[in-house]
Amino acid sequence: MSAKIEHQVPSLNSSLIGEIEEGIACFRGVPYASLDKRWTHSQTKHSLESPFDATNYGPRCPQGEGQVLVTGGVNDPVPGDDEFKCLNLNVAVPQEALKERTALPVMVWIHGGAFNYGANSVARYRPVQLSLLAKAQGNPVIVVQIQYRLGPLGFSASNDIRSGQSPSSTSSGHPDPNSTFGNFGFVDQIHALEWVRDHIHDFGGDPANVTAFGVSAGSASIHYHILTGSPLFDRAILMSGSAPTLGPLPTELYEKSWNNFLARTGGFEDLKTPEQRLEKARALTPQQVIAGFTSAPLGPMGDGVLLPQVWSYNSTQPPTRCKEIIIGDTHIEAIIMDGLISSIPQSKFSSIVQTSIPSTSSSFLDAFNFTPDMNKTAYRDAMRCFLSVGMFQYPNILVANSFPGKVYVYHFDEPSPYPGPTFGLPYHGQCALFVYQNGNKEYPAEAKSTSERMGRVWTAFAAGKTVPWEEYGVGRRCMRFGPQGEAEVVSLETDRVREYKWLPWVEENYESLKKLTRELTVRV
Repeated sequence: MSAKIEHQVPSLNSSLIGEIEEGIACFRGVPYASLDKRWTHSQTKHSLESPFDATNYGPRCPQGEGQVLVTGGVNDPVPGDDEFKCLNLNVAVPQEALKERTALPVMVWIHGGAFNYGANSVARYRPVQLSLLAKAQGNPVIVVQIQYRLGPLGFSASNDIRSGQSPSSTSSGHPDPNSTFGNFGFVDQIHALEWVRDHIHDFGGDPANVTAFGVSAGSASIHYHILTGSPLFDRAILMSGSAPTLGPLPTELYEKSWNNFLARTGGFEDLKTPEQRLEKARALTPQQVIAGFTSAPLGPMGDGVLLPQVWSYNSTQPPTRCKEIIIGDTHIEAIIMDGLISSIPQSKFSSIVQTSIPSTSSSFLDAFNFTPDMNKTAYRDAMRCFLSVGMFQYPNILVANSFPGKVYVYHFDEPSPYPGPTFGLPYHGQCALFVYQNGNKEYPAEAKSTSERMGRVWTAFAAGKTVPWEEYGVGRRCMRFGPQGEAEVVSLETDRVREYKWLPWVEENYESLKKLTRELTVRV
């Protein structure tokens, strides 16, 4: 049984009761923002009831059933769902830092899940083992794990919702997140980062030394924060996701999604005004809303105010507070798309390609090793390669080329040790599992070595105490983690693990690749 700890937080005017796990003080389910009505922007909280019980995980955002590729993927204990109480976070801090009032580096975790699923209570991302590793190597950190609204509750946008909203700017000239159109879940994330800025010093953290890190949609979110021009962090670690994975998505797509929702749900036909439709939709239960939408990953929208409608791939982005990033991907990212792949026979896919990108269809099929007589396994592998490149691997190259600071690129190629469909494959999100250290007791020696190495590098980077490896801009070289526990800096030309036959075609035809990828994956 974990011992309890009571900690005074003057900036919140509250005393928080948490638990001690192996010398790490854990405060869970701490509300960082309040929310009164669906499809409105949250407000950052700056006070709590006292004492506040922070021993239990807070409620998740209501969501559908997401795909779990490995064991340990459940929330334990399940905290329940609550649309209006899901804006909470967890803080893990070495116990002695609470007494000494030090200024430790802060790592803010943004979970993934295609902007539709996920929580800060997932067992495989528990922070204690990562915190202990950082402490043991002399780089103690504070880990903050946030939640945000998901799916249609967090990322709907339409003219109905727009009614009454008007963008404005703050005194600094930057857009006020709370006056932007849609992007509710993304603005929740901004408020969580504001909470860290305003309150983490009372937990022994340094608000001027913050690293955002995340996986998949969480990683893409971090890049979106950078694209706002006002990220509330100093460094970033992007694992398997960036803004051009699918976005920025246009407002028209969200309007289409909303209209399809109204038609699927029914009962809106006779309502004449946006206000009437909005109020009726707000009266639905969260699960009724979720059931009315597809599971298309409609995350942050390019509204032209908070986020750009178009992102330039060929010019350096303006500098921001975030001065350096680690960004990387796994070898088989698109294993998460196997369901989609199995639903598209090869003959149908060839027809889709010819219709979508007629002028480059033949060269595309050749670049990704599609042949007319290939068997099902070869077809699956070619599809995995195409989608991995289009959604993750090449977008990372674009980000690395345009980021206005120091960039360190990695490839994760350590085979999965988990039983099931991922076994033996470096798959989407596995690098984040390894960083958290929670499976090390069961890993083979090579996997454990890779896990510990990544955890040490990530936390030392967050502390600002290390250059992880050679900057990407020096010679387009990256760190390869794995296989067999290896760690080697390689170039695209010398990498013996991955093949890059596709690279010349993609560099010349990226817009075609992105168009095809969107048509297959964003179905509203």
